[in-house]
Amino acid sequence: MPSGNYDPDRLRRLKEQQIEDRDPHKKTRKLHRTIAEKHRRAQTPFSIGRLWGEVPQRWRGLFFGALLGVVVVVVLPMVLPSKWTMPCAAGAFLFLLVLGFLVGRGLDARDDLKDLMR
Repeated sequence: MPSGNYDPDRLRRLKEQQIEDRDPHKKTRKLHRTIAEKHRRAQTPFSIGRLWGEVPQRWRGLFFGALLGVVVVVVLPMVLPSKWTMPCAAGAFLFLLVLGFLVGRGLDARDDLKDLMR
């Protein structure tokens, strides 16, 4: 059993590490690698689906709530002709807006908990 000071594998690793540390092209290779990586990322085509997937759930929920609220504002006056129809439709719009935001926030919290459980 070789002693700790003269272990050939340890000495070989130490020598390789010293040679690697003295490499004058180390920084330039790292720079070229990062430039190439950025170039590859820039070459990927733009995708609305990928952009929509990066939007947090709370804002997507807010958007869907607003969309549903606009439908209610447009349809409710056609169905119920009354002087209280527009204030009720505006209240329904705000309610759906807040509900969509809260549902999206709950989905974000669920995803965060799933990430923490891994």
